[in-house]
Amino acid sequence: TWGEHVTTLKDRWSMGEAKQRLSEVLDASQNESQIIENRGKPKSVVISFEEFRTFTELKKHSAHRSIAEIIDDFLAIKDSEAELPDIERFDRPTPFDDPTFYENDREDDLEKPT
Repeated sequence: TWGEHVTTLKDRWSMGEAKQRLSEVLDASQNESQIIENRGKPKSVVISFEEFRTFTELKKHSAHRSIAEIIDDFLAIKDSEAELPDIERFDRPTPFDDPTFYENDREDDLEKPT
């Protein structure tokens, strides 16, 4: 069951525990990031080499992009997408559409503080 699966996985390790069980930490990092804590506070993260490679490529790519380049990429994606059909919109009624809506909200109807 899901609850049993969650309790058997470990993704947080104290620094001492990580030193003693480094092999297990490294094995577990192939499936999920492993957090190493020092005195109960997150200190470092162990990730798989594939995850590291993806992260560094993404970081390298995004670090040198200007806002204009990001907007150009967005517009290129938008232009390349298939035409979306026009969807008929229906306006919902609001209190502002009904002039009688606020007729019962007169000052003399409100409770006065005692």
